[in-house]
Amino acid sequence: MAERARREPELTFIGIDPNHAGLIEVSRKADGPAKKGGLPNALFVLGSAEDLPGVFEGRASSVSVLFPWGSLLRAATMPEPEFVARLAALCAPGAGLELVYSFDARDAGELARLGLGESTPESVAGGYAVGGLDVVSVEELDAAGIKDYPTTWARKLAAGSDRTAVRLRMLRR
Repeated sequence: MAERARREPELTFIGIDPNHAGLIEVSRKADGPAKKGGLPNALFVLGSAEDLPGVFEGRASSVSVLFPWGSLLRAATMPEPEFVARLAALCAPGAGLELVYSFDARDAGELARLGLGESTPESVAGGYAVGGLDVVSVEELDAAGIKDYPTTWARKLAAGSDRTAVRLRMLRR
């Protein structure tokens, strides 16, 4: 998110993470002066995407859920109506929503813990389609496509790997 905030200074970006450790360094850097790499257009919220929208309702022109893990991975890839409604509620009408996720057999322990054995890109897309979002595309990304995302987790997933990811692009009705 910080990289996009640098590239698009005319937009406001809000990063949400339930793990405060993941926010410490990036929020400290963003709070500095713009001349020294500060990001006045970036805000960081300690919280869970599953608990939104609250004060963010209807305000987002774009929402990205990139490489979720744990409970957010389960919520995003086995989309229940309440979760989809919360994501859709963040979005202004016509806003874009992008979901990029990756899991495979190497993640078997976590997938079993989350109950994610039967999820397919088609079933994921179907869950969003009935929840106020129009699915525009479902694509498989190779390691090069994963690397296009400027996140630490994307770099780790793509490093020396044949791992793939799924990208769903949606629009709020």
